[in-house]
Amino acid sequence: MSYPNIVALDTDWTIWQGWLDYTRWGRGPGALALTEDNIEPQDRWTVRDRTNHNNTIRVFNDISSVVNDVLKNGSKLAIVSRNRSKAMCDRALYYFKAINPNHGNEWPISQLVQYNEVVDQSKTEHFRRIKALSGNDFAEMLLFDDEAYNNVVRIELGVTFQLARDKRGLMWDVYQQGLNAWRRVKNTTTIPSTPGFVPRRVRIGYSGLPQSWINLVRRGEGTVDPTTPYRWGYALYVSDKLGIAKYFCDWNNNWNSEKSYPCEVWVKDYDTWAKLNKIWIPENDGGIQQMNNLSWNAEQTGRNQEDRDRFIAENWGVQTPYVLFSQHHWMSGMPGPRERWTEMVIYTQVQRALFEVVPLSDFQVAQNRDPSPYPFPEQMKTWSITVPDKTKAEFRRYRETKLVQLATAANTVAPSNPGTPDIVAFGVYDVVTFRDITRPNPRVHTLVSNDLGLYAGNWQTSRHLRLVADLTGNKTSDIVGFGESAVLVSLNNGNNTFSPPRPVLYDFTYSSGNWRIENHIRLLADVRGTGRCDIVGFGDAGVLIAQNMGGGNFSPGYLALNDFDHNSGWVVYRHPRFLADFTGNGTLDIIGFGENCVFIALNKGNGYFHPAQGVINDFTPEAGGYFVSTHPRFVVDLTGDGKADVIGFGDAGVYVSLNDGTGLNFGPVHLVVPDFGAWQGWKVDNHPRFVVDLTGNKCGDVIGFGDAGVYVALNNGNGTFQPSRLVLRDFGVQQGWSVQKHLRFVVDLTGNGCADIVGFGDSAVLVALNDGRGNFGPIKTLNIGITFNGGWTLTNTVRCLANLG
Repeated sequence: MSYPNIVALDTDWTIWQGWLDYTRWGRGPGALALTEDNIEPQDRWTVRDRTNHNNTIRVFNDISSVVNDVLKNGSKLAIVSRNRSKAMCDRALYYFKAINPNHGNEWPISQLVQYNEVVDQSKTEHFRRIKALSGNDFAEMLLFDDEAYNNVVRIELGVTFQLARDKRGLMWDVYQQGLNAWRRVKNTTTIPSTPGFVPRRVRIGYSGLPQSWINLVRRGEGTVDPTTPYRWGYALYVSDKLGIAKYFCDWNNNWNSEKSYPCEVWVKDYDTWAKLNKIWIPENDGGIQQMNNLSWNAEQTGRNQEDRDRFIAENWGVQTPYVLFSQHHWMSGMPGPRERWTEMVIYTQVQRALFEVVPLSDFQVAQNRDPSPYPFPEQMKTWSITVPDKTKAEFRRYRETKLVQLATAANTVAPSNPGTPDIVAFGVYDVVTFRDITRPNPRVHTLVSNDLGLYAGNWQTSRHLRLVADLTGNKTSDIVGFGESAVLVSLNNGNNTFSPPRPVLYDFTYSSGNWRIENHIRLLADVRGTGRCDIVGFGDAGVLIAQNMGGGNFSPGYLALNDFDHNSGWVVYRHPRFLADFTGNGTLDIIGFGENCVFIALNKGNGYFHPAQGVINDFTPEAGGYFVSTHPRFVVDLTGDGKADVIGFGDAGVYVSLNDGTGLNFGPVHLVVPDFGAWQGWKVDNHPRFVVDLTGNKCGDVIGFGDAGVYVALNNGNGTFQPSRLVLRDFGVQQGWSVQKHLRFVVDLTGNGCADIVGFGDSAVLVALNDGRGNFGPIKTLNIGITFNGGWTLTNTVRCLANLG
């Protein structure tokens, strides 16, 4: 996991609780001449004024761990403070200790500091000196501070800033938030530098800027100007209309002696830009207070900017760095119709990495007849701009019909027949799809290049999970990858293309949260009834959920239930866990097959779950003798009432326990099919078994890929089953099919409600359609190359079926 080159900490109310005030310390009886000599340790956590014991500061609990983590990961530690006594701060830091990772024992923190900037100056000056001394760019620096106005280092220089709020100090979770914020900036704003890569430079809009601001942008810096209004924070404001930029130039020139120029705004690499988070917020009444920097003090202004970022992340799932869009009210004298227009707001860290400006002369402005190549409203879908419901409501209130249509289209793609899944294949170099697979020659579309593959992003099946699910509520599947440090999302554009993968969450991954495929189950499922899939993870400390906020964005993960977790003894190799609707209310509940009991936690309907309750004393290792290595278990509706039942492949055959409809009471466990069990020779490592609807009656039937071929046992519609029978002499062990080499799926390919068979063989993909009565054939052969002989192994690639629209 990457770390900044330099991690800087403020002192008062960040490292320690309290203010080390040189005007108050060392003023009591018997004071020594040097104020710092009056500081003495009270205990390992606290120092006090030897002349007045009421003067104390206490180091915050997590500081030692933070310092150790900074150093052991190769970062340099800096102290950046406006405290007026460097000597007093140095002395306090001498008494506070942290483990030196190079030696393994405690050292004074003061001796672990590489850059010591304690002086009452703007922190931009502190960081300019650190840059000069270290040779590091501002983009490689991170500051933790308790005062919001010090976010000036981010606004002016591009240093990542993390606020330690409410005088609680630098706690471990705040430290992680800061690291993740820096990683998001690093990962999303860095233009590739691989050999042969050619950035795609594109003109994207216009802005009216004074010459001094043009110079700042060229240096990769931002501005803090208390004399000019910035309603959405200090940033570069861009329009898609040159006339608007010229209007603001004329407006500036009327009261400012420094001449302003209309400028073209260019993005240095369009593909990198396309991956950035983007949010379209309401102009009014959206819950975000517009900044009033003309009247507020520096702390109020800084706090407003930090609160805006937090509000957008918590309510709409869009995390920094993002680009903000909003409608702007019409102003007297503006060109064009008397209506609102769109502004784009680019904050410094994005601006310095990806943007440049080109000033235009009056002659060039007069000659420029080219409209913007990217009218902002029309890019809602292409740029994957998140448009919250409050923004859409404002569009309607202002009767901006076109914006309503564009926002609706951005989140809605007309779905195709929901019964026609397509193949999505994650290869070693890219992601490909095969559409219309019931036809002799499926259509092939490359979705994503240079990512999501073993040799394109170093995606490894042993570390990284790749899934497809509906993230936008349009009934078509998007791509989600749980990478090394971030969850990446690639949205379905609905036209056989997908948006570039972009990081949306730094959690639930190998390096962010310590998630392991061998320890932790991760699922994509709609647990709140929104029509959009959320992230559900069975982690170390419980069940965690990251809510889908729309547009493929997710909230930070939170603990939804303190159960079913690794630390409580739930392990992947013994205890299956699923999501299913046990009450028929349309929301998914949790079921876990524990050590000696089956537990269910019902969904509260708000993204949280009721405490788990034991429901069946069977189907588990200690109650029934069920093991993952020998006995598959499924949770499927077996009676057609819309409520899931439990079915298990035991030693003697197939056993079921039917749900009485409450979700917490189940009938006796009983044998329904004396076949498909371990005693009949069925093995997990040889014979895949599934429970799916084969006849269209909405009740699960049993299908198994045995030695001789495909066997089925049809459901009578009430949870009882007909005898098993061989229906197809293919896809079995005797025909050369192996669990270690060949994938087999049972899904509805034709839309008739009856599941068909898709198998990825040695040299071809085979399809066997269901006649609606559980019979299959004839077999169709698809020579599409994503097979074992084509290099598609289970250790290097992932293949699945999903409706792409």
